[in-house]
Amino acid sequence: MNKADNMTKYSLRSWVLVLALAPTILVGILLGSYFTINRFYELEETLIEQGGNIIEPLAIAAEIGLEKQDFETTKKLITAAQLNKSSLVQFIAIFDTENRVIVTSHHYKDHELMRYDQPLSSLMRTELEQVGDSLILRSPIFSSDHELKLTNFGDRDSQQISAAKLGYIAILVNKENSLLEQHRAAVAAFIIVLIGVQLNLLFTFRLVKNVTQPITEMVRVVAKIREGKLDTRVDGNLIGELDLLKRGINAMASSLSEYHDEMQQNIDQATSDLRETLEQIEIQNVELDLAKKRALEASRIKSEFLANMSHELRTPLNGVIGFAKQLLKTPLHTSQQDYINTIEKSATNLLEIINDILDFSKLEAGKLVLESLPFALRELVGDTVTILSNSAREKDIELVIDIDQSVPEALCGDPMRIGQILTNLIGNAIKFTDSGSVHLSLKLTDSSKDKVNLRCEITDTGIGIDPQQQEILFQAFGQADSSISRRFGGTGLGLIITKRLVNRMGGQIGCNSKANEGSTFWFTLPLETSQYPVGHFLTTEKLLNKSMLLIEPRELSNNALLKQFHHWGMKTTNIASTSQLAECSLPGSKNITMPL
Repeated sequence: MNKADNMTKYSLRSWVLVLALAPTILVGILLGSYFTINRFYELEETLIEQGGNIIEPLAIAAEIGLEKQDFETTKKLITAAQLNKSSLVQFIAIFDTENRVIVTSHHYKDHELMRYDQPLSSLMRTELEQVGDSLILRSPIFSSDHELKLTNFGDRDSQQISAAKLGYIAILVNKENSLLEQHRAAVAAFIIVLIGVQLNLLFTFRLVKNVTQPITEMVRVVAKIREGKLDTRVDGNLIGELDLLKRGINAMASSLSEYHDEMQQNIDQATSDLRETLEQIEIQNVELDLAKKRALEASRIKSEFLANMSHELRTPLNGVIGFAKQLLKTPLHTSQQDYINTIEKSATNLLEIINDILDFSKLEAGKLVLESLPFALRELVGDTVTILSNSAREKDIELVIDIDQSVPEALCGDPMRIGQILTNLIGNAIKFTDSGSVHLSLKLTDSSKDKVNLRCEITDTGIGIDPQQQEILFQAFGQADSSISRRFGGTGLGLIITKRLVNRMGGQIGCNSKANEGSTFWFTLPLETSQYPVGHFLTTEKLLNKSMLLIEPRELSNNALLKQFHHWGMKTTNIASTSQLAECSLPGSKNITMPL
């Protein structure tokens, strides 16, 4: 909330009261505090000065009695002084040079407070000590024949008295009268500030009555005008600019009333026209609603038809494929075997198309259910690539699998749909690659205690895709161009099914490609790790520090195998061709030659 919003919370009356009272109260408190504190200090100084005027003459007068050991006369002297100043002086005591009490004005229970607790030699002049609500003044008593000697030390000049010290006199001064005067000064200051605030309140309320109340009335009138009560007017005799403002508000209300009448006529006419238009729109909405229902019914019938027809077609096709495989196992002529092979391939292709249509119809209807089952990732990838390896071998394409060692083996997900995604992407890469390689890379991008995020990339050296044609890749029945379907076949449903499966699993999919430079299809999948071991693992401890001779001329396969051998801890000698065998030797081990 900004500053303007905070200001609108308070009325004009509140602002006038605050701005008028706050400075007066603040200045009154500051001035009252200043004069009160100043008065406190003046009373304190006056009290100390009075005490000094009493103790110093008594110290001079007591010198004769102490020299002559006339303690009775000295007692009468200090008793008379205490009685004469009884409102100020509470107790008087004289101490000798041994800090012992010689004479007191009267009996006092706490006369030990009067004793000087420092070395007596340090008491050279009248000193002051604060004790509770009282003051204790102490002044030394010297003999009449003492000498004054001036001594310089440092940058200061002071008088150091070297004489015979007879003792000291101590007076207990009562501060009650001084405190009472201080309280009176504080009360007087408070009363003066209170009177000032009351006067300021009187003038402030007068200002509120003459200024803020008319403004409040104008605000009320404006609010009624805003509510539609255009006959409301501001009344009363106002002063100065307030009267001009009143006339302006009344004139504005009159103009608004005229405009309102004219606008009401226009609204009535527009309402009549709009009512006719709404009746036409309502008729169109009814027709559109009926058309929508017919379209939804047609879509439902289409989805049911596709699903039913897919199931009905798959059953006889599976029978054709099965009996064709069985027929191939019987003795046939060469031409008959070719015919049967053609029948099997055609039926298999048709079955794949029907499966794609069935999956697409399920995804369109939102009825595809994903399972969460534990599975072995590397085993799943191996089975998928094994199915597609024959197609790559027929075209002499290098098919390489590179799974990072940090990727866990036991995961939870829908293995059938993950295999379908890999089959579609790897199958497309093999289909559109005439020579070169297809590289499957699987790595870990993020992991936690029970979840992992995998990134899979399928890179090929095929025909590539133009940037303009990449926009329709993930659309239903879409191909990069019309010649693709004639040359390579397919319905264009594989990628849209793959994309929707990846999205349903919570992942993303994309493509990076250039024409005639190959393509890279990538997707990410968030999966959960399985708490139970899945698959069969072979121990590799026996391979640790074993020597291996690797002969693989193809670079991608060579790198993948070399990475796997290093992970097992084997000492690998890598050569590119068999012509380098004569130059290679593995001491203390047998060379193992792997088939190309």
